[in-house]
Amino acid sequence: MSRQEFRVRNITCEACVKMITLILMRLAGVTRVAVDMASGLVTVDAAAELPAELVRVKLSEKGYELN
Repeated sequence: MSRQEFRVRNITCEACVKMITLILMRLAGVTRVAVDMASGLVTVDAAAELPAELVRVKLSEKGYELN
């Protein structure tokens, strides 16, 4: 089990939280996603470590950027 944290820009509302959660939960092996809108901190639990580039690409497709 791997836990990773990412800082994400442009989280402005609950719809953003839901979208980011949905995007990341669709990645293979992801079991949990927690998004803190105030800080921009996104915590991901997965079976194995996710490549940061994969996370960046998936989020950028919907307009979100990693810090």
